[in-house]
Parts: sequence; structure tokens; C-alpha cells
Amino acid sequence: MICDHFFHRSLQTMPRRFDGMHALDAGYFPHKHERLDRAVDTFNYSVILSGSGTYACRGQKLSVEAPCVITQFPGIRTAYGPHPGTTWEEFYLILPPEKLEWAEAKGLIGENRYLWPIRNLPAVTRALRELLPLLEIPDQRPGKSDRIDFLGERVIMETLLPGEEQPDPASEAATALARAMTAAPGRTYDVRELAADFGVSFSTFRRRWAERFDVPPGQYLQNLRIAECCRLMTETDLKIMEIAERVGIEDPAYFSRLFKQRIGIAPSEYRANRRG
Repeated sequence: MICDHFFHRSLQTMPRRFDGMHALDAGYFPHKHERLDRAVDTFNYSVILSGSGTYACRGQKLSVEAPCVITQFPGIRTAYGPHPGTTWEEFYLILPPEKLEWAEAKGLIGENRYLWPIRNLPAVTRALRELLPLLEIPDQRPGKSDRIDFLGERVIMETLLPGEEQPDPASEAATALARAMTAAPGRTYDVRELAADFGVSFSTFRRRWAERFDVPPGQYLQNLRIAECCRLMTETDLKIMEIAERVGIEDPAYFSRLFKQRIGIAPSEYRANRRG
């Protein structure tokens, strides 16, 4: 719920500087229970944020499932509201009838003119959180009405845009692990624990990792460690085993064997060739 109380604001006498929505009224119901059955002489948007009900117009009876938008066109009788005994959360805008043509020209009406689903609710909610405080305070500050019109238009525009890409926790976990390994190859990493920290199963994490990287996490880390060893042997005077320990390899025999397997020559030979 965006707000915990009902309010209605008349905007008809507020001065405008720009040619925009020019809303006559706007308001918000946290728990609307009444059903309406009437024709209006305005053009209205009702943004249904939660709840469900029905909408009837010109012989059509449509199911209303939040989040969605329903409209009321001038001179057309509509019957709509939440199911009996229930409520829904609604933000509404009432526009002059001549603004119907403006809304059509701006593309601010869905493919189904009477009802369309909202696939971009987080963005709609953000816009409403900016708009509602302006509506709650009854004052005539210069520019306030234009800001209200702009944010009202933004709310409706966001209802018509595709949904934002939702973050994928498994992808985020894979990215986080790769970055951590790159920054600190000498550390040890508990991949299962990392996956759990991101709220994903180990099997899901492994699938997402495999989609992004050519080798498993353990080999990815080994590759980083060998690359760091090569850099340190070329750029520093540290002893070879000091370098190995820096990247988390404490067994000299294992390090020599691993290095030769990956690079093709022994660590001492690699250093000699690079400095020769």
C-alpha cells in the first residue's frame, strides 16, 4: 500500500504554465469498496494497484485483476468496482473530455482502451510516491500544478511500458564470486555458502555460472592464481614460494606441478625466461 488514508484533490483552479495533462481532480483510495455504475462527462484513469473486481462497458464484462488500469470515457456508461465484500487500492485522475484526443495522440491509452495490465509496477509505484505528496498538501505554489500534470502523465506512461528486467540472484551470485576471485585470488571461497547468501540453490548457481563462464569456479580460481603468479614473478623479487603462498598455494610440489601443467615450464624457468 502506497498510503494509509484516502484523499481527493481538486486541481481545476490551479494555474498552468505548460500544455500537459491538465487534470481536473486526482485522488487515492487505500481501500475502495464502493462500486460505480454511471456515465461521466470527463475522461478518467483508474490505476488499480491491488485487489480485484469487475468492469462492464458497452456489453463487455471484464475481470479486473491488479495491477491494471481501467478508463472511463466521456458519455459512456461504465460499471466497475471491487468484488462485493472486498476492497481494492486505486489512484485516479480525472481529465477534461477534450484531453481524450490529447491522450490518444500521446499514446497514453492501452491497446484495449478500457482495461490494460500493468507490467511495470515498480516504476509506477515510484512515480506515485513522487506525485502523492504534491496532491496531499493543498497550496497554490507556482509550478506545482505543472509538476502534478507531469507526474500524472508519467504514471500513465509507466503503466504502458514493458516490465523492468528483474534481477536474477543466481547471476548476481556468479558475478559476485568472479569479481571476488579476481580481486583476491589468494583467498578460499565457499561456493555453496555464497549461493545460500544470495538465496539460490547450489544447482541453480552452477547452471548460471556455466552459462557465463567456460570453466567451473575452482578452475576459474586456479587460472587467476597462476596468472597472478606469472605477474608477480615478472614484476617482483619475491621468492617463488612466497608468491605461491600469496595466491593461496602452500604446497611447493603441488605448485610446481600445477604451474608446469598450465604454463608448460617450471616456475624458475618461467622467471628466468622473463628476465633474461
